[in-house]
Amino acid sequence: MGKMNLTPGFEAYDAEDFSKAIDEWSNELTFHPEDVALNDALGDAYQMVGNYRAALPFMQKVHEHQKSEIPDHPGQWLAMSVAHWCLGERAEAIHYAYALCLGQEKRTINMAPDQALGATFPMFLYYYAVTAGDEDNLTYAISRLEVLNRKYAKYPEHHYFFPKQSLKQILGEMSFEDALEGATEQRDLKIAIETVPRGRHKYSHLGTALFFDGVISRARGDETACQTRLRQVFDLGRQTDTYCWQLARHEASRVQ
Repeated sequence: MGKMNLTPGFEAYDAEDFSKAIDEWSNELTFHPEDVALNDALGDAYQMVGNYRAALPFMQKVHEHQKSEIPDHPGQWLAMSVAHWCLGERAEAIHYAYALCLGQEKRTINMAPDQALGATFPMFLYYYAVTAGDEDNLTYAISRLEVLNRKYAKYPEHHYFFPKQSLKQILGEMSFEDALEGATEQRDLKIAIETVPRGRHKYSHLGTALFFDGVISRARGDETACQTRLRQVFDLGRQTDTYCWQLARHEASRVQ
């Protein structure tokens, strides 16, 4: 058995030739079917081309490995929820997001992927519930956001990381400019888009701030403002927050 070589696939991926990356890694997979990094790379590449049905088995394999190594790891459930949502399988997407929130509540799932006590999970459930008109899950998502917000107030010196500010915007305690400043250190969107370095944390945070400002507009009944924000997220490209970008891409494909 030959030595695994992921380099050609990564070179193609970095050049955004995702189909070539898939070909390269699929060839390696025939020799190394259980390699976690390879399965993860293939799942990611299939997400980039929008082939979520093909991506899901690779996500599942990575998820099983992560959970076997660290039982309270959130695994791939967030990525899988996004995949199911983009496939039009809303019940499955909501199931995974709800399970992540419930796991956090019961302390069976840790705080990843963010440093704001895991605000990402209920924020995505909030998006799903607002978009699907799911009042029960919307109520639950907001209740989880409120729990985190009380913890921010109790321990302000420890919990100041983004997306805390977008969470507070959802709850009506901060403006979009506050959230944008928390994400990028800029209060002017034009300046933020022009100056925040691509591929860095602030660029990812920029996509998140824009995305959830759009979701807030949708919750208020302003779909035009929502679509404007989601188009801005899509225009940032894949180097911003990957899940927000994929969902924005999905929405853009639906309104064309």
